Amino acid sequence: MRTDLSRLLLTTAPIVLLTGDSGTGKTSILQACQTELRRDHLAAPAPVTCKFDSGALQLAILNALSVALAEGSADKATWRRLRHRLGEATRKTAVDIGKNLGKAVTQELMSLVKSRIGEHAGEGIGAFIKNLRTDSEEALRRDLRARSDENVVRLLIALADSTAAVLGSGLVLALDECQRLTDEDHRILASMVLDPPKRARLIIAWSTADDESRRGLTRLREQACTEITVSGMTDTEVQQWVRDAHLDEAAASRIFALSNGYPLVVEGLIRQLRSGQSLDGYTAPTAFTSALADALIRLQPSAHAAARRLSAFVDPPSETRLLDYLGYTSVEWGVVRAALVLQP
Repeated sequence: MRTDLSRLLLTTAPIVLLTGDSGTGKTSILQACQTELRRDHLAAPAPVTCKFDSGALQLAILNALSVALAEGSADKATWRRLRHRLGEATRKTAVDIGKNLGKAVTQELMSLVKSRIGEHAGEGIGAFIKNLRTDSEEALRRDLRARSDENVVRLLIALADSTAAVLGSGLVLALDECQRLTDEDHRILASMVLDPPKRARLIIAWSTADDESRRGLTRLREQACTEITVSGMTDTEVQQWVRDAHLDEAAASRIFALSNGYPLVVEGLIRQLRSGQSLDGYTAPTAFTSALADALIRLQPSAHAAARRLSAFVDPPSETRLLDYLGYTSVEWGVVRAALVLQP
């Protein structure tokens, strides 16, 4: 187990900032953390990747919380308790957020839960949705997906606390690529550090390679947010990977020197050795280029072509622009995106 992952699993702070340069393995550690927490019977849904749009923070929390509810609750009694606790949380925030918007947030959350459970939705959630469904909240539901609102985020955190209380287990929500969020969302995160969740926990991963978001990162650090820095794999961890690949352990020091512990480069160099080739003549820059080329080659042809075309962008484009640029339908992009994300 990577040292950084062990540190993350041992941390009990309500909000944890996971930082590091691009390619150091933050996403892998975040995913592994949630998997380990689920094995310990905590509610820990898979990480949600943040987008660039206004309101992306509240949408990421909304999606993560809906998955936790869908995976962690089943019987009618649980839904009855949830209905009471979530309603209570909404009423407490009504002064700041307004009764209708609070109801719209809860309605949107439960609508997402029902869509995830699908045909297996039981009587409990059915009654919950029926009591919430009113057409007057539709405009507000669209609005909460279109702009950042600190009070909406605070309500969602209150709902997360209530969910943790009802489920009777820890609830850990993980958000990836938080450097993409708007400046307003970064301000909201900094404020959350001063008034953190009471029962739920939040892990936010942030790439330090993004200069534009450095102000937001500084705000979090100024509020003394608990931070774990991912700096790449240690030489011991690289040695273990070499052993697991059934290679000569003498190659580990060379791989570590070339890769600086960056998992993507380590993987590429190990594949190079396993294919019967040597590392002679490699330098750190050529090792990175080779690792990237190797990763591209392993992709499906359509995903390979899309990845090369998208490499022209410094920052990922919006999905609308992306579909237009690639000439894909939403379904076609969904297939390619899955290949890019899940590529081993």
